[in-house]
Amino acid sequence: MIDDTILSRLQRYHDDIVARIAASVAVIEADNLSSLSILSARRWQMVRLLREYQIFKHSRIFDPAIANGSPSEVAAAREMKINCIAMGNAFSSYVKLWSSGLIATSWEDYRIAMREMSALLTRHVKSERRNVEALLSVPNTNTRRYSGS
Repeated sequence: MIDDTILSRLQRYHDDIVARIAASVAVIEADNLSSLSILSARRWQMVRLLREYQIFKHSRIFDPAIANGSPSEVAAAREMKINCIAMGNAFSSYVKLWSSGLIATSWEDYRIAMREMSALLTRHVKSERRNVEALLSVPNTNTRRYSGS
């Protein structure tokens, strides 16, 4: 069983990400083009948060499971890491596209893209959380397996 510290941190990241997504979607739903500076700031805050979350998952969960887990844990952790990297790349592409000043001239397109990315990120984070919890619940006597610090 894994140290509760990792699950607690996972929960905090998850809650923070989902709350920030909901807050940004609320701004988009208000359909207020004057909120561009708020959306820009929130987008970059999300970039930082998701990067921090990714480093945490890779260093404390995925990489230790790959290095020390059973064959099924190694496979699961590799798949989650690949999916995490792919999601990170998709979000980076989205941020790059919409940080170019395009929002002001393509507001409706941005609103659609933002809703789609928000839904994708939310689904990914929720699914990933379930999968990480399943991975971490597998009994293992290897004390070096994961690190909660």
